[in-house]
Amino acid sequence: MTRILYAWEWGAGVGHIARFAPIAQRLKQDGNQIAVALRSHSHVDSFFPSDQYEIYQAPVTPDRPPRSIRHPRTLASLSWNLGYCSKERVGSLVKRWIELVHGISPDVIISDFGIGAAIAGAAMQIPQMRLGTGYECPPPQSPLAEIRLAGFPSSVCERDVEDQILNWITTALRESGFHGHSISCFADLIGDQALLSTVGELDHYERATPESSYLGIWDHGDGPPAQWPSNELPRVFAYLKPHPNVPQLLREITRHGYQVAVASDVLKMQRLIPSDLSTVRLQSQLVSLEQIADDCQFAITNGNHGTTLRLLSYGLPILACPLFIEQQVTSQRIAHLGLGRQASLNSVGQFSSAIQQMNNHQIKETVRCFSNRNSDSLDALALDRALTQLQGFLNT
Repeated sequence: MTRILYAWEWGAGVGHIARFAPIAQRLKQDGNQIAVALRSHSHVDSFFPSDQYEIYQAPVTPDRPPRSIRHPRTLASLSWNLGYCSKERVGSLVKRWIELVHGISPDVIISDFGIGAAIAGAAMQIPQMRLGTGYECPPPQSPLAEIRLAGFPSSVCERDVEDQILNWITTALRESGFHGHSISCFADLIGDQALLSTVGELDHYERATPESSYLGIWDHGDGPPAQWPSNELPRVFAYLKPHPNVPQLLREITRHGYQVAVASDVLKMQRLIPSDLSTVRLQSQLVSLEQIADDCQFAITNGNHGTTLRLLSYGLPILACPLFIEQQVTSQRIAHLGLGRQASLNSVGQFSSAIQQMNNHQIKETVRCFSNRNSDSLDALALDRALTQLQGFLNT
């Protein structure tokens, strides 16, 4: 029996815990003990019943740093923006992570997006593995690999940021009683073991790793069929977060002769969508994506990795409208590969041209070929690959 800690520090939504939940179930069936430390507990009961799992609050910073790095390009500057931005904050986070990990006393740590559990694990010499997309699991190299994001120049010297945070971490470890322990580079926190939940074509790092290292995705709970306003007009599916310019985007889509099924936060989106958009139907976020792919001309997403990859694997071109840096990375990758187009929600003038281009035959053919190449990247087959790799790690 192995005692395993899963730690999720950064990010939002349920995608992170939805990705680990099926892994946790299989590990538990095999007789392992599972503890989870989560940044948010808002959906924990749906994935980790408290009578089956040990549940802890992951140490997080309650507010944004006083000075963020514009256009972060490595894990170091991301860490700065997500809380590791001063000696005091780093000291507090490291101390709390060490106390948490020491109290749980795991044999192995599975670290989701974040570095706190990895710092504690390195100090205590606990074997660890990362779990995430290519963006969340950068290559373990020094200097750090840079996020490939065109049009967003770096605003700092990334190596200086890495050195500063490492100095603060070393000081925090000493203050927690780990004298003589230092982490020489961020690559020590990344490690060389990762469960890469993506496909190689969407990994913007384009790392030199076997294609078999890319496991696919297995984190979607299927829902009911999408609801459409009519049976006559061609269909577009939109999976979007509320944004002030979403109404203009939807109006432009309907102006091009489409009807739209919108999956979103219903309460928030209802306040945005005007009542005169009669060919738009709003519904909850959980719908059957496979059926949507059979019904639609194309889909619109924010470039969120899991949903976007799933729709592409079902053969549906993507119009990506990113809000956050990780979505921008995925969106640029989609446009670069010819799997769709990208448009900024902050630039309404881009909407019409992007929608027109979604009828391009070459895009549809490129997506069809992508779908054929990645037909085994979803669900049971992907989960089996992840479990096989994880079991090999646990057995070493």
